[in-house]
Amino acid sequence: MNTVLAPQSQETGERICRRHVIVSCLWQEANRRLPEYPLACNLIKGGTLMTSQIGLSVALPAYTVDPAFTARRAEELGFESIWFAEHPILPVESDSPFPGSDDGIIPWTYAHFTEPYIALARASAVTTDLKLGTGITLITERNPLVLAKVIAALDFYSGGRFLFGIGTGWHREETELMGGDFDHRWTQAREAALALKALWTE
Repeated sequence: MNTVLAPQSQETGERICRRHVIVSCLWQEANRRLPEYPLACNLIKGGTLMTSQIGLSVALPAYTVDPAFTARRAEELGFESIWFAEHPILPVESDSPFPGSDDGIIPWTYAHFTEPYIALARASAVTTDLKLGTGITLITERNPLVLAKVIAALDFYSGGRFLFGIGTGWHREETELMGGDFDHRWTQAREAALALKALWTE
């Protein structure tokens, strides 16, 4: 489970604690809950009230389920957010071991991820409150000029519900095929993030 702490609210003193979990872990449990009982709980930690809000991380092949259906159902069940990951391309032959398993074998689903911004656009069209996140955007594999425009449009049309999760990835061949420099990907990620910020604010 990944946890991201948001800034503490100056008005309420609450600190939002976003946790997004893999779809298969909560789907059966969530399916038994009524929509009026959202998936959230309050925690007291270090004297600070932490409101834990649960999001849904969708790591499924594009052809298995319509993102619009998943998003609509997630909102009905009280999830705070929905997150889509990306792998634009995975070579047939690779020397990059998968970090999420002991044997290093890449799950077959990783070659079939949906395009996250298309999925989030569909999710946006059928929901009203559900936050829409990338978990993650491989920022070193995208053109910052194009990405800035895509994100601005999605955030505008969704009513400001977009959450921008970024990372550099672990797959050398994928990064290099998409034009990134794997050995300097963290430097490239910082440069891209600063470029995006400038495009949105200056």
